[in-house]
Amino acid sequence: MPKVRGREFTAQEKDDFILSSLNAAARKKKHGKGNEPPHVRLYDAVRDSKAWRALSHAAARTYLEFLYVWWHNMKDKKRLNLSYPWLLEHQGICMQTAARAFTELDALGFIERPAIEDRGGLFGRICIYRLSQRWQALEHDPAAMRKALLTIAAYDKARKRQRPPGDIKRLIKWRTDRAPTERQNQSP
Repeated sequence: MPKVRGREFTAQEKDDFILSSLNAAARKKKHGKGNEPPHVRLYDAVRDSKAWRALSHAAARTYLEFLYVWWHNMKDKKRLNLSYPWLLEHQGICMQTAARAFTELDALGFIERPAIEDRGGLFGRICIYRLSQRWQALEHDPAAMRKALLTIAAYDKARKRQRPPGDIKRLIKWRTDRAPTERQNQSP
């Protein structure tokens, strides 16, 4: 059985090909054996999953930033710090959109928020995230997928937002249907 740093793989690590292959690539990079330019790996299994297709564009870009930080943070892979100013600077994602993206990624199982530390940050606290493989469970469990989508919808409802429909025809229809009500709300 293969070993990692003097211990054997756990059953979960053996089953989780994506995480183990990313760890192997990180070990090559750490020992100077990888001569690849800086990049982010997005496997077909992730890209073709139902959870990935349910993500908004901003949440997908945020996940790619998580992968970028994960790849370049060689100190501790389980403690990823991705802040709103980082997303604004590197991806142009504003604070409200980033907050929704974090909610989407957490609900759909791409990240986990294990702890809040009392150091730095706007309010003296900082959120430490870690990558998760819970999204794989959503492939064959429609109830869990429905629950994740309801969590995202509840987030939007609590903030009185509506998520526009996906395709362009429905988006145009949504905007034209919504325009008269917005004009009525703006008149004194």
